[in-house]
This record gives sequence, C-alpha cells and structure tokens, in this order.
Amino acid sequence: MKEPFQVLYVDDEEFLLDLARLFLERSGDMVVSVTTSPHEVLDHMESGRYDAIISDYEMPVMNGIELLKAVRERDTTFPFILFTGRGREEVAIEALNNGANFYLQKGGDPKAQFAELAHKVRQAILLNQTGKELHRSHQELSRASNRYKAFIAASNTGAWEYHSDTGYTWCSAEYFSMLGRDINAYDHAGAMNVKEVWEDLLHPDDRQKAKETFLAYVNRPVGMYEQYFRMLHIDGHYVWIWSRGRTILDDDGTPTPITVGTHIDITRQKEQEELLQKSHDEIQAAYDVIAKTGEELRASLDRLTIQEQALRESEEKFRTLFESAADGILILEDGKILDCNHQAEVLFRLSKNALIGRSPAELAPPFHPDGVLSHDLCAEKIRTVSAGGPVRFECVHQNSDGREFFAEVTLQQISIQGRAYLQAFIRDISDRKRAEMELIRKNEELATAYEEILSAEAEARESQDELIRKDLILQDTKNRLDDIIAFLPDATFAIDREGMVIAWNRAMEEMTGVMAEDMMGKGNYEYSLPFYNERRPMLIDLALTGDETIADRYPTISRKGSFLYSSEIFLPHFYQGRGGYFWFTSCPFFDHDGNITGAIECIRDITDRKRVEEALEKHLVALTRPLDDPALSFDEIFDIREIQKIQDEFAEAAGVASIITHPDGRPITRPSRFTRLCNDIIRKTELGCKNCYRSDAIIGSPYPDGPVVQPCMSGGLWDAGASIVVGNRHIANWLIGQVRNENQSEEAMREYAREIGADEEDIAAAFRDVPSMSYEQFSTIARFLFTLSKKLSESAYQNVQQARFIVDLGQQNKELCETQKRLREREDFLDSLTRTIPGVVYQFYAQPSGEMGLRYVSTRAEDILGITIDFDTFFDRFTTCVDERDREAFLRSIADAVREEKPWEFEGRFIKPTGEVIWFQGSSIPVREGDFLTFSGIILDITRRKQAEIELLERNREREETFKEAATLSESLREANKKLALLSSITRHDILNRVSVLMGYLDLAADLPAISDELMIYLKKCSSVTSDIARQIEFTRIYQDIGTHDPLWQRLDEMVGNVSIPQDISLVYVPTTVEIYADAMMVKVLENLFENAYRHGGTVTTISISTRKDGDRLVILVEDDGAGIADDEKERIFERGYGK
Repeated sequence: MKEPFQVLYVDDEEFLLDLARLFLERSGDMVVSVTTSPHEVLDHMESGRYDAIISDYEMPVMNGIELLKAVRERDTTFPFILFTGRGREEVAIEALNNGANFYLQKGGDPKAQFAELAHKVRQAILLNQTGKELHRSHQELSRASNRYKAFIAASNTGAWEYHSDTGYTWCSAEYFSMLGRDINAYDHAGAMNVKEVWEDLLHPDDRQKAKETFLAYVNRPVGMYEQYFRMLHIDGHYVWIWSRGRTILDDDGTPTPITVGTHIDITRQKEQEELLQKSHDEIQAAYDVIAKTGEELRASLDRLTIQEQALRESEEKFRTLFESAADGILILEDGKILDCNHQAEVLFRLSKNALIGRSPAELAPPFHPDGVLSHDLCAEKIRTVSAGGPVRFECVHQNSDGREFFAEVTLQQISIQGRAYLQAFIRDISDRKRAEMELIRKNEELATAYEEILSAEAEARESQDELIRKDLILQDTKNRLDDIIAFLPDATFAIDREGMVIAWNRAMEEMTGVMAEDMMGKGNYEYSLPFYNERRPMLIDLALTGDETIADRYPTISRKGSFLYSSEIFLPHFYQGRGGYFWFTSCPFFDHDGNITGAIECIRDITDRKRVEEALEKHLVALTRPLDDPALSFDEIFDIREIQKIQDEFAEAAGVASIITHPDGRPITRPSRFTRLCNDIIRKTELGCKNCYRSDAIIGSPYPDGPVVQPCMSGGLWDAGASIVVGNRHIANWLIGQVRNENQSEEAMREYAREIGADEEDIAAAFRDVPSMSYEQFSTIARFLFTLSKKLSESAYQNVQQARFIVDLGQQNKELCETQKRLREREDFLDSLTRTIPGVVYQFYAQPSGEMGLRYVSTRAEDILGITIDFDTFFDRFTTCVDERDREAFLRSIADAVREEKPWEFEGRFIKPTGEVIWFQGSSIPVREGDFLTFSGIILDITRRKQAEIELLERNREREETFKEAATLSESLREANKKLALLSSITRHDILNRVSVLMGYLDLAADLPAISDELMIYLKKCSSVTSDIARQIEFTRIYQDIGTHDPLWQRLDEMVGNVSIPQDISLVYVPTTVEIYADAMMVKVLENLFENAYRHGGTVTTISISTRKDGDRLVILVEDDGAGIADDEKERIFERGYGK
C-alpha cells in the first residue's frame, strides 16, 4: 500500500488548523501535522519526514513570504503552498516570484476550498518527485558522457562522423593528434571538408581504393564498414590507419545520411607484421583484442554520436528560428561600431552612417537603473568576451528620439579572415518586460488546467507530467514566434506543411492591401497573387519543399547555410505600373524531431533605395564628363526645380521677365513674368520666335567684364543677359528684360507686327501693357544678374571638381570591396550637401606648433554671423565678435579640445557687426591627419532656443512650487489612507478566517449521520447567513479599492453574464457589443441593482436591462415587474438608517 503524504501546516489561527486537518485527512492519502510557529516548521523540515508545507501569510514574528524565503535557502524545490486570506495580487506575485509552488486564497465553500488545497498539495509533491528523478537522470547521463569522452582520449582512438548529403566530416581531436596535427587547423563549420580532412592526407597508392571502398559502403550501407590505409603524418612519414564505421539507422531501420566510425593507429602492428611474419598468430591475437576494444568503443561512440546529433539538430532549429527574427546586430572593432544591420537602424532610429564609429555606450543613457555607468558596463562586457566566451545580459539603450528601451544583448567574439571582431545581437524586450505579469497569470491558468487533467486521470500522471512540460515550452515558443512575426517591421507571412497561410502580419497588410482575415487559412498559392497576379510557387515554397525547379523562376538566389534563401526581384505592377524592387528572404521551421512543419518569408520594399542609387549614379556620371563634352548640359549639373524657383523669385522681386536658355537660345526653364506681347504674340509667330532665340543666344554670349544690355533683336524691348560657364564651357544663358523706355514707340511695334505677320492692333495694345523702367535701374538689375550667374558658374565648377575628386578617389582604392566603395561615395555626396543646411559648416586645422587656420567655411556665415568669408582673417574676426563675457572660456575650450584631441562644444553670445546679439552653439569632431589635427563641425544660431529655455526655467520654478504644495497634501492623504486600509484589512482578515471555520464546521455537521430534517433546515439557514456575512465582508475589501485603479473599457454583455440571479426570475437582455469606460467595480453596481430588485421588489418575476443614447451619453436602464417603491417612500431612500 502506498505511504500517505506527510504534510506540515502552519497558521496562527488554531481553530483553522484543526478544521484544515479534518478536511485534508478525509482523502486518506495524506497525514497533516499542524503548528502555529514558523520557526518550528524550519526545525521539522530538517528532519526530512515531511513532503510539503502549507503556510498562512499573516503570522506574528515571521510572515508566510519570509518563511518561504527561509525554506528556499534550505531547499530550492521543497513543495510550498501559500494558503491565506490575503487576496491582494501583489502578495500572490511576490509568493510565486520567491518560489512558492502554488498560491490559494481562503474563503468560499469549505468543501471546494479544501478539495482544491488537497489537489495543489498532491500536485506540488508529485512535481517535486518527478523533478528530482529527472535531475538524477541528467547527472547520470552527464557522467556517462564524460566517461565515454575520457575513454576515447585514453584509448588514443580517433572518432569521425561523415554526412553524405553535404560532404561535411567531423573529426575528434585524437583523429588529428595521431597524425601530429592540430584540430584547430581545420574547418569544422559544417561545410564540405571531406577532401581536406581525409582524402588529401591519404597515401597516393591507397587513395583511389580507399575512396571507392568508402563510397561503396555509403551508397549501400549494409553491415560494418572497414578498411586499412596510410595517412600522412605532419613530419612527412605515413601512419597505418584501421578505419571502421557504421551508418546510423532511423526508427524504421532506414539508413540516414550520417556514418560514424573510428581511426586506430596500427602503424606498429603493420611494422611488426612486415618484420615478424613468423609471429602471425601472436599478431592475429593482438588484432582480436583490438577488434574487441574497437567494437566496445564503437558501441559507446554510436550512443554518444546519436546524442550529439540530436543536440546539433536542436541547435540548428533554434539557429534557423533566430535567423528569421529581426534582432539588431552590431559588429565591433576596438570598442567601436564597424557595421550594423537594418534592424539596428530601426532600434536606434539612426542611419548606418550615424551608428558607425560610435561606442555602444553612446547609444545608452549615462546611467543604468542600477546606478552603473553605461561606459563602465560596456567596457566590462567587452573585456569579459575578449577574455572568455560569449555573454548574454540585459541593459537599457536609448534611440535618437530619446526613448529608452530594455534590450537583451548577446555578445560574442568572431573571427573574419583571421581578424577578431565582436558581434552583438540586440533584441528589444520592452514589450516582454511589460508582458511578464500577464504571462505569469496565463501560465498559472494553463498549469491549473493541465493539473485538473492529471487529477482526473491519476493512472497516467507520470506521462502527462512530461506532456505538460513540453506543451508549456511549445506554447511559450509559439507565443514568442507569433509576437515576433506580428511586430516585424518587414512584411512577413508563414505557411504550414500543406501550404496554408498561418501568419500574415501588419506590414504585409500595408504592402499588399490584403487583410490578414482575408488571407489566413488560404492555400493553392493564394499568397502569390498580390505579388505576381497569378498563382505560382514563391521562395517560401522552395524553403518548404526543397524543389530546385522553383529557383528557375528567380533571377538569382543566394543561400546561407542549408535552409535560408534570399533573392532581389523587380515586380512591374507595383506603384501604379511603375514597378518596384523587393528583397525576399525565406527559411523553413521544424518540429522537435527535426521535421519541416512549415516555412516563413520576409519581404522588404527596397524601391526607394534602388531609385536613389540609380539617380545618384546618373548624376555622378554626368558631372565627371570632360568639360568640352557636347553632351554635358545645364540640367545634368543643376536641379532644374531649384533653379526655376530662384528664377521666379528673382523676376518677381526685380519686376522683369526672366528665362534660362541653352547657348543657342532654346529654353531650359519656364518663362517668369513674360509679357503678353512676347509670350502670346511675338513668340507665337514662326519668324518672331526664331528672332527671339537668335537674340537670346547673342545677348547671353560670354562676356567676362559684365552683363550684355541692349534692345531685343526681335521686339526691340530692353533685354540683358549673362552667361553660365563651367570651366571654359558655355552651358546656358540667363536672360532678363521685356521692359521699355521713352525711346521705344508704338509705331515701331506696328511695323514689326507687319514684318512677322502679327495683328497690328493686338500687338499695339500689348505694347502699351509692357512695364517701363529707366536704363539706370535696369542696368543695376542686370549687374546683379551677372553676379548671380557668376556664382552659379562657380558652384557648377565646384560640383564638377568634387565629382571628379570622388571618381579619382574611387580609382585609387580599387582594392576595396564594392560595398565600401558605395559607402564612401554616399559619404562624399552627403558632405557636399552640408552646404545647404541651416548652419555655418566649417573646418579648421591645428599644427603641432600651435598654429591654427581655416580650411573651409560655408556661405551661410554671412547670413547667420554677418561676417564675410576670408579664410585668412575669419577666425580672428569671429573671436573678436564673441562677447567679452564668453571670450576667455571660448578660447580655452578650443585649446583644451586641441590638446586632448576631443570633440569641441561651446555655447556663447555673439555680437554681429550690426550690433545685434545672438546666442550661438558650436561643435566639431577632431580627426588626426598625420601631424595635423582637423576639426569639422557646425555653428548654429540658438537664440530662440535660449530664449525659450529661460522662459521654460521660469515656468518650471512656478510648477515646482505648486507640485511641492500638492505633494505635501497628497502625502498626508496617502498616510491617512494607508492607516485606514491597514486597520480595515487586518480586521477583515481575522473575521473572514473565523467565518471560514464556521462554514467548515457547518459542512461537517451536515454530513453527520442520523441528523433530523428540522436540524438540517436550521443548518442550511445558518450556512446561508454565514455566506452572506462573508460576501458582505468581502465587499468591504472591494469597496476599499474603489477609485484606486484606473477605469477601463468593459463589455456590457460580459458584465451582465457575470451576475447571478435566482432561477425563478427571468433576465431579459439582448446582447450587444456596447463597451463602457468605467471603474472595475461597475459589475458590483449591477449586482446590487439586481439583488435589490429580487429581495425587495415583492413579486418580481422578470428583470430587464437595456440601453439608450442620450446625446453623447449612454443610459443603462435596469427594470423589474415587482411592486416597486411607494411614492411617499421614494424621498426617504437615501436617508441614513432607512430601509427594509
């Protein structure tokens, strides 16, 4: 007969101890010992006679949580159940976090309560016993594995494992040491290496036969593989090897691709065989001994290899799952970021260029929540990884928006082409942190459900315990995978083994316009329609089936490992038929047995990136053409949209017409402020238009000394022009005009109308509308146009020179990879764009002698600082304009930055030559160039920000005073509420304990034999009254919490469904999806309304609930068909002490 469980129950309520013992021992499978002292529990625990502990929470000297911590210091797995009247959620969480097996709240029906308590006790004991058995089994397996490894090493027998599907061969260290070689000199990363580790080391006379013998066995693996051959020792002589092996079979007896075996050095035996032929019998006996040893070793190695294969397959599954997740990845060298993936850019909201060169500590707040400096934490982890193996830790990062997030970081050392780097995997776990509480609750519910199944099927308890553990792991993995897929920034979907869609994330909905509910469960290549407008296999089907014919549908496919596929594709029907570029990545996923159960595919839209790259390449090619190349045009050097804007604003400000043309007069830009005379009349005639083009070409001809100002050769109006020249090449004319003066007559215009075939009256009327302007005023505008055109010419020439510099730099660095080349070109391009940013971009240098000079300053210096650009005097003039109050600190900050070679930052006041005072902010980063130290940076006008900061500081001081007053008042109220809540909870806890005991004894009395019917009626009435008392006391706890929690959205039909009413009363309610935003106590309001109706409504048979809208409010009506309240009593309902 099975021995009963020994249970120790501690509670400061002795009457509750006796009642619990009576109920628990009625089951017959446990014996309960009781005590009121937690210290006695610890003494009894040392005796080893008890199987579990039940503990109350609130006890003098030591509460239940403190007792739990003391128990866990002695035994981390000893079954411990917290059984308490404290119903607070924080108590339950604290108990479970400190290792309690279960948490159970007192109160309610005693039979159900103690039945549940007995069930939890049995469950905790059985789980503890099963865990100890698994721990012992694991230790025994580990010891056996260590013995096998030691045996292989001691026997100097080399082990090998060959994969016929990949050509990969794993070899033990002894395999190589018997050849005088080092295992670390060979690639064991999983690629085909059989030639390197075996074939190339065979004796030339043995190589062909050895390969044929081995391949013959692998192709038809029957029985045992065995042969002899010679292999090359590192010092040049050959070693005789006895090679034996066997192919591993699966559960059905089918050969797998894996063959395992051993190599034994038999050189001495061979030498003895050649020298001592006469001792054949002795050698044969030695061979028999070796064969027996090899057989035993092979059996041990077979078992070890199977275990290692299972582990390797498990690692491969998790690696595949990890590669499909969008974790941020950083590559570090010397503590600085060398490279990163796209997800890292998403996490930190910084471009790759902005991340490269930074330390990980710069991507975190200065201090972590535990007070550790981010810089110190980063340095410590890098030292740990450099000295040992990989580390995983949690830390806080910060993106460019200032938002902090929790991250899980895995840091490890990798080698690329013999050079050591650090690789960091960063996963945002902020959502996981917030979801931990919800996961704990869900896991508790799931465990309870599985344990009820175990209780109902006691005969299968042991097998179901193992099933529950696996299901929990599987569910957790599925939840994590679902969360990862749902929130991946890339469009992602997944299919099962039958090709049915099982996941379709939000990004996929946005990309395709197909919602998840319309795609889930669809098969027959439904998922390919949004991309190809036809049903066809996609990359995901190649990953799922391995059908290589699918690869023929893609231009190129790259493979990483055995299962990860990716391809770049152009889809012509996207973007209203303009087409788009997309990057597809897919891989399968596996069950715990290594079988493919489905596949996942991620799709990223790279259209914008591709088009920017194409446009940049086209622009760069144009800029690098020879200046005398006829194909080099104005619109290839300048942005026509920006030039058009400048032209329009210039024409409007000057009050003249304007246009930019080719050297031959053909228009490049749209006309600005053209008169009706020229635009709608003269240029609409064939001869007039031809004359206009000829005149524009002549007026826009290059003249280095100033603009050309003369009457138009077409209509005779005053025109002026300036040429735009790049180097010595004339590429465009900038023309203004269409104004008249007193020397131009209407009669001359009539004569010109007859010459070109235009209407005289129409041209005369249009001539009168032409604006007039003095020659001096028009000449002034023309000279300004000449200066502006000259600036455009210089800007164009600088762009061409910069483009040629970029190309020359690329030619000098051909040995760099294509990726580095593109990165450098983009950086050069971005550098040229810095001239348009709203700040003064500059670069100055410092020599070892202390001399400093300016290399570059952008033209914005004149607008922002009011200082003209002169490299020789700019620095001195800038220093002079710095306010005297800040000047000494300004110069000292520069000297410190140069001496310490650190970034320079400074804020101060600046007095413009006009007398205006502004605040400026300067910053720069130093770069060592031989003996020179170059600082590149920007100066910003921060006057508005400073004014706002001063105003904000004043407001903050006012708010702080208000907050201090409010905090003082709030603290006083909080202390008063704490005292009231403590008094209420202690009193309520004691009363509920005694009510529970009373209800327990009433249940025991009702079960006594030969009890009279009359006494049974009295007992039931006592039980009903006691239940009412318990419910009302419990309401005081709920009432205490009113207003302490935030309101939440609640469905009205769910609240109505949670309210119980007597069976003889009908509830009339039409379910709706109405949700209300109210306190969590709202359901208690409905309970009270229903209870008042059937308790005090007289002949109530029906209660109805309905809703109606009243403006922007919702009215909830609760009605019944009872007697109601008399009119003379309605006014007294809310009087103290009045009621029925």
